[in-house]
Amino acid sequence: MYKTICFGLLVLLVISCSKPKEDEGEAFGDIRGVTWQLSDLGDNTINNSIITTLVFEDDNKISGNGGCNNYFGTYDLYTNGLAISKIGTTKKLCSEEIMEQEMTYLTVLGKAKSIKFSDYKLEIDSTAEITSIKFNREKKQ
Repeated sequence: MYKTICFGLLVLLVISCSKPKEDEGEAFGDIRGVTWQLSDLGDNTINNSIITTLVFEDDNKISGNGGCNNYFGTYDLYTNGLAISKIGTTKKLCSEEIMEQEMTYLTVLGKAKSIKFSDYKLEIDSTAEITSIKFNREKKQ
């Protein structure tokens, strides 16, 4: 009887250890390799002629265009959470309006704390003064 119970417990242990855990990579796979275009910058009115983009790469890197400069960085995804760090940009100079929108966007992005998404919408919540930014999936030409 003791051997049967031990064997049963061993089988349960093996089964529970071999169960696949939810992989954040798979859960967030739909946002990777897609170009997301900024549609909402909190309470700030965005200039729709300024195209701001975000791309999550497979190797935990982000890239995009802030409206004037290209930017890059790293990200970590976890269940409903997002951390973005090491943001760098090119050093082009544009109009004051474009530079202000870009700086605000990059500040909010750098303080990201959580993420929600559907097929065509992406929302990043932030600890910055502007607490949320929203994106639409860029339409393929």
